[in-house]
Amino acid sequence: MADDLVLKNNSSLPKKLDEEKDILSYYGIPGFMDEIVKRNKTEMLNCLACAAGTVDALNQASHAEGFFVHIPEGMRKLINEGKAHFDKSNKNPGEFSPNIRINGSKTIDGQATIYKDIDSQKLTGSLSNLAMMAMMQGVMAKLDDIGEMTQDLLQGQHDARVSKITGAFKSFSDLYFTFTSDDELKFQANNAYSKMQEGSNALHYEIDKKRRKLLHAPKNNFQVTLYALTPFINRSKKYQKLYNEFLNDLRLYSRLIIMSDIVLGCKGATADVIIRNHKPFNDYCNDKLSQSFQKNISFLMHKEDTGLKGILNFNESLNSGIEQLKCSPLKIECDNKDVKLLNIEKE
Repeated sequence: MADDLVLKNNSSLPKKLDEEKDILSYYGIPGFMDEIVKRNKTEMLNCLACAAGTVDALNQASHAEGFFVHIPEGMRKLINEGKAHFDKSNKNPGEFSPNIRINGSKTIDGQATIYKDIDSQKLTGSLSNLAMMAMMQGVMAKLDDIGEMTQDLLQGQHDARVSKITGAFKSFSDLYFTFTSDDELKFQANNAYSKMQEGSNALHYEIDKKRRKLLHAPKNNFQVTLYALTPFINRSKKYQKLYNEFLNDLRLYSRLIIMSDIVLGCKGATADVIIRNHKPFNDYCNDKLSQSFQKNISFLMHKEDTGLKGILNFNESLNSGIEQLKCSPLKIECDNKDVKLLNIEKE
């Protein structure tokens, strides 16, 4: 059996990231996710508050055209045993009123109740969004520390490619609670996602340009000695600086993917859509961050752990989390505050 997907009331980043003002923290991702959770959780509970939980197999037979009949349990038993009956309708011969009488009784002993059916499409959408947020909560807990790069980003030293992505997300998140219909939300989500993809594609191209340059970095001591004989700048340091930029961009890209996932989740994307969102970057990493490339970078940086394995492990965790959306039971934390938000009409 698959592990449960657990949706927590509060989303959070690892403490080491929160202290460094990670880009996801800077753009208020945990708080924004919590608002999405609250909105969809309330919608889900409201759908379930239509007394649908009281319907059993006997009542299902009465279900039609978006409504169903709820017969009080005691009365239903007497009806089934032939000890009670529905009153015949005075207006429509051959039909019955909702009034129930015990055989021989001169008074009304019970009454059937008509309930409106669950909005199954809305309920499914809310559950899908909640499952998405649960997956994102699990993935964010595994993010690594990129504090040094984050400081540069927050000081506005990164390029327009990143600004296009973060700007589109910020606009969408700021407007999220002004959307008055699902159609409006989906339209704005499509618009934001398209802009984010334009920025992501440009950033991806820039990342690969740096990778191709790193292919010319010294790979052994002979090349280091050969480069040292040239009167130019220390090439090892130059490539070390380039690699740090390359690694930070890869880590940044992993954050931006999470941003785009949240936007897709808001428009009701399925797990398959999320997988397609990640496929280009995952395929790129699996293909280009090969064992030989990692070995060369380890030589360049004079250490075994260069951070590339962390990128690959993160991608693997993300893929595992997305697969959970397809098959894992969803557990949702609820408390008294959630129930108070319900819009239940009094009988």
